[in-house]
Amino acid sequence: MSAHKKTTVIFVALLYVSFYVPGTMAQSANTSYGTSALDSNISGSFNTAIGRVSLMYNTTGNANTAVGAGSLNSNTEGNYNNAFGSAALNKNTTGSFNVALGSSSLFSNTTGYANVALGNLALFSNTTGFNNTAVGRKTLQSNSVGSYNTSIGHEALMSNTTGNFNVGVGRSALQSNTTGTANTAVGNDSLRENVSGSSNVGIGDSALQSNRSGDLNTGVGYFALLNNTSGKGNTASGALALQRNTTGSDNTAIGAYSLESNTVGRGNTSVGKSSLAQNDTGAINTAIGLSALSQNLSGSSNTGVGAFALNSNSSGDFNLGVGAYALRSNTAGKANTGIGAGALRDNTRGEYNNALGSASLFNNKTGSNNSAFGSSSLYANTTGYANVALGNLAMLSNTTGYNNTAVGRKALEASATGKNNTSVGHESLNKSRKASNNTSIGYQSLMSVTTGSQNTALGIRAGFENTSGSGNIFIGPYAGYSEKRSSRLYIGNNKAVPAIYAVMSRNAESNKLGIGINEVSENDAITVWNGAHLTKAGVWTNASSRFLKQNIRDLKASEALDTLLQLEPVQYEYINSPEENYVGFIAEDVPEMVALNDRKSLAAMDIVAVLTKVVKEQHLQQEEQARRLESKDSQIAELIKSVKDLTSKQNYLLGELEKLKPASDSRFFE
Repeated sequence: MSAHKKTTVIFVALLYVSFYVPGTMAQSANTSYGTSALDSNISGSFNTAIGRVSLMYNTTGNANTAVGAGSLNSNTEGNYNNAFGSAALNKNTTGSFNVALGSSSLFSNTTGYANVALGNLALFSNTTGFNNTAVGRKTLQSNSVGSYNTSIGHEALMSNTTGNFNVGVGRSALQSNTTGTANTAVGNDSLRENVSGSSNVGIGDSALQSNRSGDLNTGVGYFALLNNTSGKGNTASGALALQRNTTGSDNTAIGAYSLESNTVGRGNTSVGKSSLAQNDTGAINTAIGLSALSQNLSGSSNTGVGAFALNSNSSGDFNLGVGAYALRSNTAGKANTGIGAGALRDNTRGEYNNALGSASLFNNKTGSNNSAFGSSSLYANTTGYANVALGNLAMLSNTTGYNNTAVGRKALEASATGKNNTSVGHESLNKSRKASNNTSIGYQSLMSVTTGSQNTALGIRAGFENTSGSGNIFIGPYAGYSEKRSSRLYIGNNKAVPAIYAVMSRNAESNKLGIGINEVSENDAITVWNGAHLTKAGVWTNASSRFLKQNIRDLKASEALDTLLQLEPVQYEYINSPEENYVGFIAEDVPEMVALNDRKSLAAMDIVAVLTKVVKEQHLQQEEQARRLESKDSQIAELIKSVKDLTSKQNYLLGELEKLKPASDSRFFE
């Protein structure tokens, strides 16, 4: 027969003797069996004492059960206690509602109440502690005044003396705890070394095993927070999570191997297998995902969310990686933000980069101050810096180019080494590879430029076909669409005819301006579509073709003269140029014929036309007067001739008359 069965048989036999053998039942329904059992009882009732000196000193205690030599030996007034095992509840005097099962369990209890001890030496030293539960050999063995403790497992909470509200489940769980309060340890050796630490939770084999004075720690999993000594406010869930932490505080590790190597780092959050696994002294890091920030050693204030996010970071600070493989290769780069699968994946030492979108800034290594927003934007960038790409595939091919800005899908897509370019619009500057210092705003504006520089385009497909031209300005939809040369200005809204066209040059005499045309004569500085032009010599020619005019009619001389007489020439200076003196007219004062609608300006040719008409009319009058004078001169000449003829005839007659005079009568004629 086994020992267990033998014990059971003996126990049943003793009960039989107590109840059925005459002379063994005391007054008031007490039962005793054994030397001096219930020896001092006076008025206590419903007590059962089986074993030598069990309940020996009980006087008034009621409803106690003591089975085992020396069990409840010192009880006097305690009630409703149950002691099974030699010396169980041996020192109890007035404590009540205690249950002790096991040799020397609750041995020292005096006034403590509502305790449960199951196992040899369980709650052995308890004196006044209450509401404790101890299951297992030596569980809560040293507890004296601690209350509301629960221990299950060999030597669990063995050293506790005054600590309260502790729970230890598992072999040696909370074994060394003395004054620590509100700790929970579930698992072999969990919180084993804890002495005074409080409000800790250790669940799993060896969880928080080395913690001594740290508070507010939570370790769930095999070896979780294994080596923590004084660190506070840590949470570890997962096998080996925060395993090496000693004094680091306020860390959270969820997942196998998460924050495994952390020793003094504080304020870290790690969720996922091997996340922040190598972290030693780094602080205020957040890692969520498989192997996120796995190799971080001393880097601080980093956030990695996603499998392998910031995986290789060792000393970089202030980085944010969200998405699988985001910032995976970063080692010492700081203040980078990578959001999206593979964002900033190959970055090693680049700083102050921002990548939003899958594979954005994917190949960046040491480039800094870049911003990429959109899938595969700035994908190939390695060392380029200060670039901004907004849109899927924007600046896709850039490697070393810098100071570029691309906004729009495929904007600056082919640019590899270009610099100082600004591209806004879908496929704007799309084919540029080495081009620099270009500004392109609008759908497919400057789309074909490959090597040209210092071009500016504003408008849909402005400068569309230009490939290598430089120094061009295209403003308006389709402005300069087919222009392939350099140093040209186009302002307009169509492919064919620009509103403004110009040839630009540093040499003043080489600049040309066209209005409504896209070519300027070699000899002109300004050419207008209607034929007006300014020569390079500075002579302005107005457009005056009959084909440009309507309602053509003669200007009356009287109207012209009347207008001319009303014109009042004056001298004046312009308000904004007082140093120059001018002669002219005041627009508000001129007669209606030469006044413009706004009466703020004058057309010089209008006045010239009036003057011309007046002068022409005067010329006609002068010619008429000349003709009249010429006619009078003829008449005078004829009169003079007639006088001469008459005089000649007179002289002839006088001569003839002289001949006819008699000689004797000569005195008569005298």
